[in-house]
Amino acid sequence: MTDTHYDRAPGDASALPDVEQGTSSGVLVYTIGLALAVVLTAMSFWVANTSLLWPPGIPLGLVVLALYVGIGLKYDDLAVRVNRAVALDLLAILPAAAVAAFSVCGLYRGSWRHTSLEDLVRS
Repeated sequence: MTDTHYDRAPGDASALPDVEQGTSSGVLVYTIGLALAVVLTAMSFWVANTSLLWPPGIPLGLVVLALYVGIGLKYDDLAVRVNRAVALDLLAILPAAAVAAFSVCGLYRGSWRHTSLEDLVRS
């Protein structure tokens, strides 16, 4: 038994008939994605107004997320199986570079005066 693979670029016309493509399922997928985006955005605004997060952790988390998504999209490997060594090497460098860039730009100049050693131990 052989598997049939359809090799086509994004935007190419599909070889499958419209019945097999599931045109109505595409609308459902986009609607679910929109609903998830709205819910996650609302939750992020709620969490940002609580004391659940360490403020400098938010940009650092975004740096790590950007690294993951960037490697996943560049190499088409969201599980990061093939380029795990590259990701780990960058993960060792990027957060430190982000902290250095944030301190040079004065991103947290006003919030550090409210931080104590108890906050460091607690995090």
